[in-house]
Parts: sequence; C-alpha cells; structure tokens
Amino acid sequence: MTTTGFMTFMQRVANAYQWRHQVNGPYPPGVNPQSAEEAQRMFYTYTGAVFVHYDSDFARVKNWFTDLKTAGL
Repeated sequence: MTTTGFMTFMQRVANAYQWRHQVNGPYPPGVNPQSAEEAQRMFYTYTGAVFVHYDSDFARVKNWFTDLKTAGL
C-alpha cells in the first residue's frame, strides 16, 4: 500500500467509525476536524489503544487491519 493509499485508508476508517463525532469538547482553533491530518491522528490513537488493550500483541492489530480491508475500507 502506498503512502497516499494508507492515508486514504485511514480516512475511510475514521469515517466508518465516526470518530470525529465522538470527540468530547471543541477542537482547538486552527484544527480542521474534517482534515486528513485529523483522521490520521485519530487512526493512530485508536491503533495504539488496540495495541495496548491486547497486551502489545501486534498480531491483533494486523488482524484488525485485515478485517478492515476485508470489509472494504
């Protein structure tokens, strides 16, 4: 997957999970909640949480990625 392809993947996942709607409180000035950068930040944050939740088992994260791709994201 190319860098551009991965950015698009992260945006699709952020949209599918509706993470932008789950942010508590207002966004800081100058931060566009609809931006690719914000989707990337949310994706990386969630991925880190999945990794920690499953006791740093990277295989779980890889399986989650595979499930997302299989679902068409």
